[in-house]
Amino acid sequence: MSGRRRLKRKELESYLQDVDVFNQPKVFLEQYPTTPHIAACMLHTIDENDDIEDKIIGDLGVGCGILSIGAAMLGASYVVGFDIDEEALSICHQNLTDLEIENYDLVQIDIETMLENCGKFVKKFDTVVMNPPFGTKHNAGQAVWFTSR
Repeated sequence: MSGRRRLKRKELESYLQDVDVFNQPKVFLEQYPTTPHIAACMLHTIDENDDIEDKIIGDLGVGCGILSIGAAMLGASYVVGFDIDEEALSICHQNLTDLEIENYDLVQIDIETMLENCGKFVKKFDTVVMNPPFGTKHNAGQAVWFTSR
């Protein structure tokens, strides 16, 4: 770990309370906010495994950006958020700006297409996070976190 103080889970959860969420989520895209509590627990667990700090993080289905923002707050060196929805990316961008997060990019893309044709993204991320669609709208659920180990 670098010389910075590692955030405690409750501190991270408190900071994540400031992340704006969807006003009108798109049900067909299974847009729903990840609560600050769930995001903080998830990210803190990943960070305890040394998979966030000083790592390049990909966030699939970034939505409003709570996982990307939390990863940045935990010391990720760079975060890239991917989402199919332009509105979600706009909310995410505003959240990142408001919270003064730097070192990020947002990419509008269909994740399914990206995974099928991921040439330029192969082996670019140390860790990939997502709050997956759980299949409630006839989508197949996905895994939650991947690392390059």
